[in-house]
Amino acid sequence: MAENKPGINWKSIIAQALLFSATIYLPFFLENWNTDKKEEALNLQYKEFLKEDLKRDRFDLVSRLEYNKAYIDSLQSIFGATIADSTELRRRAFVTLLFGRVSPFRPTVDVGIFVEQFRQFGQPNDLSLVRGLNRLEQGFEAIMIAEENRYAYIKEYYTPIYLDHYMLRNGGMNPVDLPYFDSNNYLNIMGMFANLAFQVQVVYFTTYHELLKCLETLGEDQEMYRLKPEDFAIPGSVLGMGQ
Repeated sequence: MAENKPGINWKSIIAQALLFSATIYLPFFLENWNTDKKEEALNLQYKEFLKEDLKRDRFDLVSRLEYNKAYIDSLQSIFGATIADSTELRRRAFVTLLFGRVSPFRPTVDVGIFVEQFRQFGQPNDLSLVRGLNRLEQGFEAIMIAEENRYAYIKEYYTPIYLDHYMLRNGGMNPVDLPYFDSNNYLNIMGMFANLAFQVQVVYFTTYHELLKCLETLGEDQEMYRLKPEDFAIPGSVLGMGQ
């Protein structure tokens, strides 16, 4: 009589193989899962930091837009004024003393740090934020270049020519050559400064709205912060926005 041999227990073999695989791969899975969670938490923290920095820069840009608008208005009033006495000439002189009093723009947000973080560890939907931050960085660079250009003209034209017509008197600046402030030379220089102020204003405005787009990508409603170009001495046609 033939001897009965036990059959192969495939269920047991498969179960042992699965248990062996789980023993090997589960720690890796848990480690990756834990790493993903840490990266996600870090990304959220970075986004909160980014929001705060962008809001500070938003405030700074609005302040610069308002100041520059006031200066543009003052310069434009120079060309429409009729000189009747020394009072208007003195007003012209003091208007231009305001020029260059604003400190150079230095953004709070360090765009490069955030772009690197979101490129390496961000989610797929963070790519639009990275693109927006790159455009914002270009805007920041454009502002600094525009301000540097304006400052270069101030050093070349404003200081040596204009201040020669002032003297210190009782601790303050007073114009001593009033006819100069009605001369063609003075008016031409002020016209050039008005054009420079207008160029800076356009760069401020476009960069400001790029910043709003970044905040919107981060889930912040920015509708109440939108500005109209005509309220800041900018024709809408210049920005392609219409009047």
